Amino acid sequence: MQEDFLDIDSIEGVTEFVQNTSYFTWDALVVIGVIILVCAYGFTLGKDYIVPLLVSVYVAGFVMAFVPYIAWLEGLIETDAGIASTIVFFAILLIVFFVLKSNGFFEPYIVPTGLESATFCIGISGLILVIIASFVGEEMAANFSPLVRSAFIGDIQITVWALVPVSLMVLIRGET
Repeated sequence: MQEDFLDIDSIEGVTEFVQNTSYFTWDALVVIGVIILVCAYGFTLGKDYIVPLLVSVYVAGFVMAFVPYIAWLEGLIETDAGIASTIVFFAILLIVFFVLKSNGFFEPYIVPTGLESATFCIGISGLILVIIASFVGEEMAANFSPLVRSAFIGDIQITVWALVPVSLMVLIRGET
């Protein structure tokens, strides 16, 4: 019985699968990872906090784009400018999220169920990825895979991903 589990054919099959998935580039794996993390949060702990998370992403993106002293914070982090911007963005996102979550202002405005949660999570993931993609330089963005570039880099993509979560809130009412 034990020998059937460790069959040579199954090990070769796993090896072949891993070799054939080499078309997953690092940036595509980051996209998949962000979607999985946001969906995991949205379906477990964050089901009641989808709206505060969405507002936090918008506020953090706004602060990163329009508050001039953020560059000073980014300068404190001794690494690549894109990575420093991403770290500051997530720090601001978490601060704003916990403030909104603790004050209960949005409670319970929208509590999505099932497919609604998945669509909100994908919309929020896309918005986060577009904001992060705006932090990287043009030379790094040129190294992204064509699929990731066509989905998250460019003015049209930024506009679409910025409007998708708000449009979902208008279309999906959830349980109130």
